[in-house]
Amino acid sequence: MSKSNKAYLIPTIIAITFIGGLWAGRFFTPSSNSDIDNNSKIDEILSLVKNDYVDKIDIDSIIELTIPDMLENLDPHTTYIPAKELTDVNDELEGSFSG
Repeated sequence: MSKSNKAYLIPTIIAITFIGGLWAGRFFTPSSNSDIDNNSKIDEILSLVKNDYVDKIDIDSIIELTIPDMLENLDPHTTYIPAKELTDVNDELEGSFSG
């Protein structure tokens, strides 16, 4: 083989190997598209509200208001404690109990 053929052969083999690895990874890796779709839905909604809503909206406050509603659907014992209230809740739990 001449040097010019080797100059094309090695990059071609590397490219084919790389593409084959990408294909094999997609084929053999189980994916949960529903999780990706659900995250995409949430991201898309937040993006639409942030960019296209008539008034200026604080996305963080909307998320803070929405999380308790989402968790409420799990079970009666699951609750969301915002960071600003966490210290107060922990103080109540760490105090002494009597009775």
